[in-house]
Amino acid sequence: MRNVLKAAAALPGLAYGWIVAASAIYCAGTGKMALFQFPFTQWIQAAPYWRLNWWMTLWVSISGGLPTLLLIVCAFGMVRHHWRNRPSEIYGKTEWADQRDMKAGNISANRRPF
Repeated sequence: MRNVLKAAAALPGLAYGWIVAASAIYCAGTGKMALFQFPFTQWIQAAPYWRLNWWMTLWVSISGGLPTLLLIVCAFGMVRHHWRNRPSEIYGKTEWADQRDMKAGNISANRRPF
């Protein structure tokens, strides 16, 4: 549960980071790095005009696709890391309890509940 809360808290920063990366790629690709200033949301301003001409379509698509591709690669890497490092036995080696284990856990097979 704690990891889910950490991930939920990181989502706004991740989304803003995606917009900053897309804006940087867009400004660099169109040759307008002088426009890349705070709050770094130039991609959001350009995205509605992505079908204006072929040049705009190209750079809005590239600048949106590269950060998305990076996020996908990172997500697959995290999943792969998780599956590689998971324990093979969740609760350790388990087997049925014998009389000695039940006595240690204060469990009696002869005691009636009522």
